[in-house]
Amino acid sequence: MIVLGHRGYSAKYLENTLEAFIKAIEYGADGVELDVRLSKDGKVVVSHDEDLKRLFGKNLKVKDATLDELKELSDGKITTLEEVYEHISDDKIVNVEIKEREAARPALELSKGRKNEIFSSFDLDLLDEEFKGTRYGYLIDEENYGDIQSFVDRVERERPYSLHIPYQAFESEFVVELCDRFREKGIRIFVWTLNDPEIFQRIKAHIDGIITDEVELFSKMR
Repeated sequence: MIVLGHRGYSAKYLENTLEAFIKAIEYGADGVELDVRLSKDGKVVVSHDEDLKRLFGKNLKVKDATLDELKELSDGKITTLEEVYEHISDDKIVNVEIKEREAARPALELSKGRKNEIFSSFDLDLLDEEFKGTRYGYLIDEENYGDIQSFVDRVERERPYSLHIPYQAFESEFVVELCDRFREKGIRIFVWTLNDPEIFQRIKAHIDGIITDEVELFSKMR
């Protein structure tokens, strides 16, 4: 069972920071999940939100500031994908979620030569267009899969490396059966953002990995 720290070890450390990523590995995670966007000067910045309001109280979008400005406004806490690669060894998984199309190719360039990348996005078209030949995963929510038959056809046609599914979806027996079917075809199933041990015990036979805030807990459980 693969355990990925959701934005690092975000239950205890500020999400999407080098500290959170390093601590996730120290506490037993197989890797980390993170989000990327582009700064004004074209740097691949690690940030889930499009602006700095929630984490740093600044009403400024990532794309409207240079990396130096972002570093200053976050007291040095905002990091880049390149810096993450400098601190996370290549034997660990880095799941790079592409939050905007502009970040796709720069992130790909930075990742060349690494062996344990998984790219993911809710923009399934982007993944199929830009990430062929890489390990990429469809991020699934209630809006982006379309009708179910078209989605199944797409998965079987495009054969992504993985599907990243919200844990709530496993309340449906149909989803469980569908995941089992995809796993038989070699497609990995990751669940986000799973923090409940009871749910994990109930669905663990149907999945390959979890993306969790509670890194230490789930690293020990498996």
